[in-house]
Order: sequence, then C-alpha cells, then structure tokens
Amino acid sequence: MIIYDKVLNPSIYVEIVTGLYYILNADDQYKETKTVLRHNGFNTLNDYALNSLSKVKNPKRKFVLVEFAIYGTNGDMDYICRWCEVPDNVTAEQISEMI
Repeated sequence: MIIYDKVLNPSIYVEIVTGLYYILNADDQYKETKTVLRHNGFNTLNDYALNSLSKVKNPKRKFVLVEFAIYGTNGDMDYICRWCEVPDNVTAEQISEMI
C-alpha cells in the first residue's frame, strides 16, 4: 500500500529505511541507492516502475514514491520515479517528521 502522498528524494528514502543519511552521487542515484541499501542489509526491499500500481496496492507491503536522477541513454541527466518499499515499521508520520 502507498503510505505517503509526496515524492521523496533518494537521500530521504535511504534515511527512512536505514536510519542513516547519505549524500548520493547524481550520476545514477537509483543504482547507488540499491547499493547503499544492500550494504546496510536491506537487499530484500522491492521497487517497481511508476506504472506498476497493482503491485504497490498490496496491503501487506508499504511503498513510497521516489524520484531518482540518472544519466539517460544520450548522456543527459534524466529522472525516473519508482515505487520503493519501506520496512513494515515505517509510518507516514515518521516520514513527515523527517522532511
């Protein structure tokens, strides 16, 4: 289920999940976010494309929307949004307090 109604940046998402603040490189924030989560033991959290609403409506799992900066195929900076899973203990109130 979607637990927060605003788009988050990757650093806030990582902090919500790990409790640690990271400044992420703008080259490929998506890849770097996945690496940071894996190194902190959160490699089982899923993320889905923006149009995968059927997957994020699952009431047993919690998701937030995150916008990542990446380099596009032509070398220009591009942005993608993905539904990213958060641990079960995360609440919308906690996210609001962090922002």
